[in-house]
Amino acid sequence: MKYLYTFALLVLFVNASFAQQWRVVKVVEIGKSINGEIPVDSFLYEYNSPNRGSNIGRDTILYDRYQHYERRGDNKAVKRYESKRTYNKSNQVRTINFSRYPYPQNSNNVAKLQQSDTLEYDECRRLKYRRSYFFSDIGLETKITRYYYSYNEKHQLTHISGYVDAERRSNSSYNDKGDMDASELYYWKNGQYVLYSTSTYDNIYNDKGELVEQTHTVTTDSTRYVTRYRAHRYNSDGLPIWDSSVNWYTYNGKPHFFIYNYVYNDKKQLIRSSVRDYPNGDNGYTKEDVTQYQYTSFDHIDMQTRVVKSYNITATLPVLVEDSSVKKMYYEPHWPVVVDTAVKSINVFPVPAKDAVFIHLDVKAPTEVQAYIYNAMGKMVTHLNYMATADCSKRVPVGGLGSGTYHLVLLVGNEKRQGAFVVIQ
Repeated sequence: MKYLYTFALLVLFVNASFAQQWRVVKVVEIGKSINGEIPVDSFLYEYNSPNRGSNIGRDTILYDRYQHYERRGDNKAVKRYESKRTYNKSNQVRTINFSRYPYPQNSNNVAKLQQSDTLEYDECRRLKYRRSYFFSDIGLETKITRYYYSYNEKHQLTHISGYVDAERRSNSSYNDKGDMDASELYYWKNGQYVLYSTSTYDNIYNDKGELVEQTHTVTTDSTRYVTRYRAHRYNSDGLPIWDSSVNWYTYNGKPHFFIYNYVYNDKKQLIRSSVRDYPNGDNGYTKEDVTQYQYTSFDHIDMQTRVVKSYNITATLPVLVEDSSVKKMYYEPHWPVVVDTAVKSINVFPVPAKDAVFIHLDVKAPTEVQAYIYNAMGKMVTHLNYMATADCSKRVPVGGLGSGTYHLVLLVGNEKRQGAFVVIQ
């Protein structure tokens, strides 16, 4: 039996409004290495709508036109790339055209189309079809790829079928935490699908439902190709602070180790990330890659500084190579129109919940939602960002929260709603 819990909620704003936000318009990266080369990369972004912006921290940039200038050495040699997009009414990417200018660059060059993609979505805003055309430098079509995507009732991707160089199909399954636990890849051969490779994921969770260990095994043609083991640690806010990873490859029998560390400021913004790489096991060679982040007054990434060092810890002079780069972001303000979302009701079910709750919003148009869940002590235990539609419910795992009453706060477009639900383990 399905239980529905309908909130009695407070609407804070009822009219359309304009809220100033910031979006990236240029990224400049300058770096240098031990051999004296100074590469300079520039990335330019253009927008045709005030309702489309960017979030560098989430790696989301809804640009209409993107240009990449890559300079080397004396800055006279320039490689230039361009990408143009169109969008549907829900600001989802509909088409992408990627072009490359002839090299070396001069004022008479005309961009040559390299790839053209078309994307389609279902009523739940999930990608259901993607077609890509690839072209040679003289404009001849060289390849077509087509992919079809299927989902289960929890909105998890379960099947991908398509054509690349040959017909292929993949199947995926998930555990009760919503994480993938297995996948299979098939190729069409001699009139039937033949299994090419399998992936399995053995996951271990702590009492908060956080993934702490994972073993990922890839098998090809009945032969184990690689096994990846990864361990995770989190801080009290649920943010990752340490990861370790090791890969074992069958073809050489040597392990490849990685150690990751993450540091945050008081705003829970990532300010330092590092990875230590031991590519051939314990043989004295290692590489360290450190990135530090600075933020603007409006809490967007302002600058990234990256230093990569290679070591031989058994040598007299351990540092072999050092590369560094600085990436600077430039922003412009924009004022997206916030339209009344007319949220008629919010249903959360089942009540009580055990492994997951579903949030269903009755909205008249696709709307961005920020969902916050707090425990009885007022501590935030879950934060989600997703797009709500009238036909779809959002699944929220709660199996790791423990029994009790939880407070739910939803920012739906220009409205704030709140209520409570119960978890029984």
